[in-house]
Amino acid sequence: MVDDGNFTIEKSNMMHQAKVSKKYYIIGNPVKHSISPYLYRSLEKLKGLVVSYEALTVKESELRDVVISLKNPEVGGFNITIPHKTKVLPLLDEVDDLARNIGAVNTVVNMEDQLKGYNTDAIGFSSALRDYAGSSFGRVVVLGAGGAARAATYQLLNIVDKITLFSTNGVSAIKLAKDFEGIGPILRGYRIDHHILEECLSEANLLVNASPIGMSPKTEDIPVPANMIKKNTVVFDMVYNPIETRLLKEAKKIGCPTVDGLWMLVYQALENCRLWFSFTPDVNSLRSIAESILRRNQQ
Repeated sequence: MVDDGNFTIEKSNMMHQAKVSKKYYIIGNPVKHSISPYLYRSLEKLKGLVVSYEALTVKESELRDVVISLKNPEVGGFNITIPHKTKVLPLLDEVDDLARNIGAVNTVVNMEDQLKGYNTDAIGFSSALRDYAGSSFGRVVVLGAGGAARAATYQLLNIVDKITLFSTNGVSAIKLAKDFEGIGPILRGYRIDHHILEECLSEANLLVNASPIGMSPKTEDIPVPANMIKKNTVVFDMVYNPIETRLLKEAKKIGCPTVDGLWMLVYQALENCRLWFSFTPDVNSLRSIAESILRRNQQ
């Protein structure tokens, strides 16, 4: 099931006595696009930590068996991506309060053969939003209703007045809105309908793309027509490959402040490092490495 090959890092210099970590993984379907194996590999440069990190393509029918197989002393933890962030919860021994409240897990720590789930997506999203767009928003449109959308929506509950969620068929968006109903702002869920979407975007102060639309290789795709976005709306795209998606390019032309998904990835990676390795890298150094990885992979 290894999709991207074995990313175990060897010592680059025999004179350099690096600390060898346990094994780490990212599981999902698809995972071929993920730069996480390369990103955690860079920790040797930043901290002298040699990390074994593999990408595993895991189908839904395989999820339980894979999680059980990762519950062994050689494994320090693993990340979870699409489409398993909500489905993995009942397979874990313990779930952090934030992740339980959100209803999604993207990071697991193996603590003495007890798997504990966390949601570092939420921390990555709120940190990137705060540092690069501010923390005061009235009305928000969120595109997508999966694990990443759940994390973003939960973090927005106490700082906005209204959140409108959209998903392809509307079922997951409506469910997500109901799950968080009564906690904070007005919540509404809809299927993608251009008339409703246009109306909501006309009053939105923040647009969050929590869907994979626009991700490489389909870089010409855009989750909403650019002419629906009003000037000065903050546009946050969780897609990080490419760094500047078509959505962000069009938003900049209109005059919108933008936040790219690589900032979210880097901030959540900082939290993963804290949980797994008990240290926090410099955010700008990690961002610089992530940019280099993406540039190299695109050559």
